[in-house]
Amino acid sequence: MSRIYFISGPCGCGKTTFSDVYARHLVRVNGRTLYLIHGDDFHQGFIEPEDKPEFFQDGQASDPVLWEDILRFNWDCIISTADRALQQGMDVVIDYVIETELPRILELAGKHHAALYYIVLTADEEEIERRIRARGDPDLIERALFLKRELEAMPENRGHLYNNTGKTPEDMIREIDPEQFAVRRDDTLSWYRENAEAFIEHTESVDMSAQYRPFLDLVPAGGQILDLGCGAGNAALYFSQAGYQVLAVDGCREMCEFTGRRAGCRTRHIRFEELDYTEAFDGVWACASLLHVRKAGLPGVLRLILRAVKPGGVFYASFKYGETEREKNGRFFSDFTEDSLRALLDETGGFRICRLWLTHDVRPDRADERWVNVLCLKD
Repeated sequence: MSRIYFISGPCGCGKTTFSDVYARHLVRVNGRTLYLIHGDDFHQGFIEPEDKPEFFQDGQASDPVLWEDILRFNWDCIISTADRALQQGMDVVIDYVIETELPRILELAGKHHAALYYIVLTADEEEIERRIRARGDPDLIERALFLKRELEAMPENRGHLYNNTGKTPEDMIREIDPEQFAVRRDDTLSWYRENAEAFIEHTESVDMSAQYRPFLDLVPAGGQILDLGCGAGNAALYFSQAGYQVLAVDGCREMCEFTGRRAGCRTRHIRFEELDYTEAFDGVWACASLLHVRKAGLPGVLRLILRAVKPGGVFYASFKYGETEREKNGRFFSDFTEDSLRALLDETGGFRICRLWLTHDVRPDRADERWVNVLCLKD
């Protein structure tokens, strides 16, 4: 089995220095060829005019659209390079800042059945400032401290933080047990690809109109709707027939193709973490789809959804009722209660909950199963 070691963290935490030393250590320990990817190498490929105004203000990008384009380019390069190395049977070490992109790494690991180890380096603020000044980049201090606070607050980073204040790379190697930073893998998407025909047959007649109505009440007539995880195309068909402009997306190509034929709407075969829209939709419908994302990856996906929704737009999602992460018959599920779903949305930020309610499964053979539903507006 191949391995992916991802080293994240703000500038000033020694990602590049540590990954250089750590990669050589891993080759000695594991006896396997390894490919080392410094994410900043792609960023440094951009040659910009000398008179360009300062890019970061108050620790954030002054031109967010341009910054998103740069990040997307960098991440596409990172993922494609790592993908090629994994195809060749190599292990991969990557160092770069992960903000909303963890689901892309999870999908990469799943595609190659690779073990994933995710380490977020951090340090005390005084230590970060000292290191950045020592390397002659004082303009990066504000950005570094902003990222430190952001990364430490992200729910998906819990259990993956490592404070290296006052420690050398050799100290870190002695202290870091990769298994303590392991991220579990699932094969849910493969299950859907292999069982697409049976799944469609079992679900294409499911009546979700009771959930459609409160959602559509908040979408302007003829508005743009993103059906996120379209499955058998039930929602896409209903929304299209009601006069809405629908884009149906799914990580399973077979689902996209079936939905396109059935609903006559636009489709796009992408995974959740590949969402690249900005204020494009009046509503996002994610019925029984985000429940397949690991809880560590959900905040990142929710931020991509938030970006895709127009100001004041509506977002619906549903999850199986419970508290656990679990695998069942080849699929992975993240279960939520009203309280845990509210906490997830509060921590992610940007959405105001309008309604949170429980329902029973509408399929007769699963009437005893409960679901938690949430309807939100973008602040």
